[in-house]
Amino acid sequence: MNVARSDQKILAAVIAAIVCVGASAPTFAQDQQGSQRGPQSQKTEVQKQQDAEKAAKAKKEAAKAQAQQAEKQREAAAKQEKAKAQQQDRIQQARARQAEKDRAAAAQQRERMQAKQQDRVQQARAQQAEKDRAVAAQRLKEQQARTQAARETAARAQAQQRQTRQQQAAQQQQRRLSQREQQERINEQKQRIAQYQRRLDQQREASRRFIQQLQAQHRMAQYRFQQQYFARLERQREALRTRRFDYDNDPYFYTAPIYRYSRGGVWYQANQYGADHMRQAINTGYEQGFAAGRADREDRARYNYRDSFAYQDATYGYEGYYVSAEDYIYFFREGFRRGYEDGYYSRYRYGSNANGVFRLHDGELSLVLNLQSLR
Repeated sequence: MNVARSDQKILAAVIAAIVCVGASAPTFAQDQQGSQRGPQSQKTEVQKQQDAEKAAKAKKEAAKAQAQQAEKQREAAAKQEKAKAQQQDRIQQARARQAEKDRAAAAQQRERMQAKQQDRVQQARAQQAEKDRAVAAQRLKEQQARTQAARETAARAQAQQRQTRQQQAAQQQQRRLSQREQQERINEQKQRIAQYQRRLDQQREASRRFIQQLQAQHRMAQYRFQQQYFARLERQREALRTRRFDYDNDPYFYTAPIYRYSRGGVWYQANQYGADHMRQAINTGYEQGFAAGRADREDRARYNYRDSFAYQDATYGYEGYYVSAEDYIYFFREGFRRGYEDGYYSRYRYGSNANGVFRLHDGELSLVLNLQSLR
């Protein structure tokens, strides 16, 4: 307010000076005219000079006032620009604070959404886990039911086999081998044991080389299987070395044959004890073949059951009694080939596994063994 009043006073002084100068100019002209008319109306040179100085002074004061006015206007404009800039800064700071608040709010919203999403995921997982447990429990129940059914079926089959053996034993009691035939069978049995012991000795080094070869090929699953097979052969060797057999009281040596069977186009005869050992050879071969096929599948090896040392040896479980090594090897390999296929393709087409007990299906077993009654 004070600046405005001061500006008004200066402006008024400038105007007055200009008016004064303007007023003096006509008077000066009139004086010249009057001087022409007469000496009374003329002004002195001094007075003219004074009037001129006053006019120049008034002009200077007006110019100075104008300059001051312009300076003040520039200062006022600068103040306005500064105030405007400060206002812009305050607006920008307010916007920045609001943006920060918005980002914080958005982050909190995202965290809440993520927390909700995690809760939903955990709930879904918990529900899925509950469903999986229910499915697993149902499967376990079904498996137990199948296992129980398999056990009952196996028990019935074993009972039927026992009944059949008893009937056949009763029939066999009607005919015993003569002393000469019995002695011939005992001598044949001793020769079999001696031959099998020599075979075990020969296979010992071959099995070690085969195991080393598997280890070099990094077929570790097959390597572990063959190690177990080799350990079983070692136990069989020790059992043969220490076993003492009572030939005179073993019914195998005086029981007459009641079956015939074909191997390689040649027909042979067997009593009940020999037939049981051939069944054992088939089932043992199936069990070992299944393990070998599963091992090759785990090693991602090609399908080749003949490449297995167990198939080449084929005496796992043989004790040297009741059947020849050739018979045992033949039927072991028949079971091994079927077991390998089931193990390699992870199925049970030819046999079954009831709590770790592998055996061929009855129909397949009868087909392989093909026993025919002599009576």
